[in-house]
Amino acid sequence: MKRGSSRPIIAAMVLALALGPLSVGGAGAHDMEMHGWTAKNAPPAQTVYWAHGRVNEINEQTGLANITHDPVKELDWPSMTMTFHVADKSLLARLRPHEVVDFAIKEVDDNRYDIVDVKDRNAAH
Repeated sequence: MKRGSSRPIIAAMVLALALGPLSVGGAGAHDMEMHGWTAKNAPPAQTVYWAHGRVNEINEQTGLANITHDPVKELDWPSMTMTFHVADKSLLARLRPHEVVDFAIKEVDDNRYDIVDVKDRNAAH
């Protein structure tokens, strides 16, 4: 190999090294986006908590149910009245105002719990 023939290879390597940080910078920004997604938008825990309470009102259009519930020990919640989103609007048919029900909730967002199940009124307790 001639002494002068390695110059194009060296020049290509220098160019690759010079451009490398630019492409790494782009990858770094993408990695930060992914890290932000993982930290902020990670899927919530799949734990379901059962509660017992009295339905005050439901809004079929918005998919909300207002319930006064007993304490939920697992969440360290006292008795209180809360408005819950109902994950599956077909569950609204199983919630009637002034009725006492057992219902399951799951955290779907930071400090937001949705009703994900309602015990059948005819089921043996």
